[in-house]
Amino acid sequence: MSAIDMQFTGILRDWSEDTYYKCIWGTIYGDIHERFPDGKPIHTSRVMKLDREAGIVWTWSGNVYKLEEEKVDA
Repeated sequence: MSAIDMQFTGILRDWSEDTYYKCIWGTIYGDIHERFPDGKPIHTSRVMKLDREAGIVWTWSGNVYKLEEEKVDA
């Protein structure tokens, strides 16, 4: 399945990988489950697979997020 055909749980912007807790921190937009309003900072459940090149993360809870605008430390 290509990223175009994939159903994303939401989009995470200004995201960063937390290697200690094995999750992604970011600001969510378009949460299909309507748990979080647009612009809310969240963290994912434990990351199962992270594809930086494609901008997609799969979590152990079954969510798939599109990743945009990786946070860059200044």
